[in-house]
Amino acid sequence: MTKPIHVPFLEDSVRLLARSLNIYRSQELLSEPDRDPFEIAAAIRDTYLAVEKLLKHIVAKVDPHLLIKKPEPAMLQNLRRDLLEQSAPSLFASRQWFESFDAKATLKIITDVLRPKVAERETQEFSATLEALAHSRNRAQHGELYDMSDALLLKMSRTLGALLTIVDTVSPEFLPKLREGGRLRGRHR
Repeated sequence: MTKPIHVPFLEDSVRLLARSLNIYRSQELLSEPDRDPFEIAAAIRDTYLAVEKLLKHIVAKVDPHLLIKKPEPAMLQNLRRDLLEQSAPSLFASRQWFESFDAKATLKIITDVLRPKVAERETQEFSATLEALAHSRNRAQHGELYDMSDALLLKMSRTLGALLTIVDTVSPEFLPKLREGGRLRGRHR
């Protein structure tokens, strides 16, 4: 039996965000007509996914089962059985399919259940910028970028700025890993 490949949320988030920041920086230096909409769309998708994976990492550290959208008894039993059979390092490396929450719902789990010591205003600001980025990500996913590149880059910048105000409290290990440049690799177990 093939061992599952485990790509931890934190490391994946760091790599995605590092890649997104490189694109962001390169596009920000260009004038509007010279910017590449495909690169900007990729950066928006990567940024959103990086934030979603970071939020899932925060919840999974406490209890990964909180991320399961519909934790039905039979599914949980099958999940447990599969984890034992294949010695999977995480329920997310299981062969049992389940749906997990999106970034907005995961942020709600963090604020309502985990209750980090973050000012409510900062959490609300982050939630609002994340929602705006999610809207742009959905449009980018379908090739519908109607905003000028300046507006799209600004949405990314605002989301990242709001994330930085809370990340040290909710995930103190994130920024040091990001400073390492996102050079971390997935692990085989």
